[in-house]
Amino acid sequence: MTKILLEMLSVLASGWLLAISFSLYAQADDTFGTGMLLADAILTLFPIGYLFLRWLPSMKKNRAEGFWGVIKSGLLGGVLSVFVAIPLSFVSFFIFAFLAPLVSWQYHAPNNLCPAEEEQLVLKDGRYYFIGWEDADYSSMTSPFDQCADYLNRPFTGYSEHRYGQVLDGITTEVSYNYILEHRLFYEAGKVVRTEARDTCGELVPADGYYEFSCTTFGVTDHALKKGHIKDSKPDGVWESYQPVYEKPGFLATMFPILKYFPPTPNSVLEYKVLFIEGEPEGPFEAYSVWGDTVLKGTYVNGKRDALWEEILVHHPDYGDARGPVLWNKALYANGQIVFHEKYNYELFKEEDLKDEDLFGANPNKFTGSQKIYYGQNGEFCKELTYDKNGSLSNEIFSSKCNSDFN
Repeated sequence: MTKILLEMLSVLASGWLLAISFSLYAQADDTFGTGMLLADAILTLFPIGYLFLRWLPSMKKNRAEGFWGVIKSGLLGGVLSVFVAIPLSFVSFFIFAFLAPLVSWQYHAPNNLCPAEEEQLVLKDGRYYFIGWEDADYSSMTSPFDQCADYLNRPFTGYSEHRYGQVLDGITTEVSYNYILEHRLFYEAGKVVRTEARDTCGELVPADGYYEFSCTTFGVTDHALKKGHIKDSKPDGVWESYQPVYEKPGFLATMFPILKYFPPTPNSVLEYKVLFIEGEPEGPFEAYSVWGDTVLKGTYVNGKRDALWEEILVHHPDYGDARGPVLWNKALYANGQIVFHEKYNYELFKEEDLKDEDLFGANPNKFTGSQKIYYGQNGEFCKELTYDKNGSLSNEIFSSKCNSDFN
């Protein structure tokens, strides 16, 4: 029993010494969180690596030499197990990437049915026909999409989806905050035979009433709470979305990184609040950072962006000297279509000044210039004007394909 305890302490002492040093180094120059993730994985997995190393003949021989041999085996094994944990971490990532979609309802097709988008179905004579995408070769696709070839221009058998409660999280990207729920319609021979509504966690949603949810994956709750009312299986009225706040880990979480993914109490703050009418956003919209700063604001009309939208860059003083908020992007929309976009540029931090939390890497105190981008009625690019920090025009780009008064 004493030898086992000495062995464990020796492994943990040498392994932690090396793994924590690597962790601090990786996190010091980590801009996008990947180094921190790898460091956490190594800190968590290196004892598992030692379970393999301890059965090597040389390790078994050392342990047979008495207490000093046990300590020597543990110290050497702890150091070596950190290096074993690196490939073990990547294997774990790949396994997680493979298993995660299997427990996420929205990412896999039920019973290998053909998944069709709403635009691919046309109602004729009381039945839905599958028209597919132009020039798409469904017969050469993998399952479940290869099932779609059997229904081209015929009454459809399969399913389609429509997401409700979805709002975009930026001006320049099409990335959206998590939707609230998804309707899935099942078809047989062109007729709708069954419908169901599920939230982003894959749980069935009631047809009416108050509803709130926060997803759990492999037993870990993400604390990204959403709550509001459902009417006719659609979000209706004011909904609130909350985002998790990650606190700096304490001593135990530094020693055992897995602990920080199991916080004793949820810690979430408001991410956005929005009005939904029959599942579509309507009226003023405002989103916030984890520190409470406004990072996005605008207006929805009939479920589409309209009028002026602004995206704001913030940099919290706890994570450096620079401080916002400053305007990052500004855009004008008409019926959901962007017609004008103005982007404000800021000097990037030097690599040695970056910290984990500086995801943008931009210093809001050092303005470097801007671009004004114009679009035509169909959303095509028309022209781009670039200005320096003094407001002087420095470059112009025009599109000959744009039929607009901007050219």
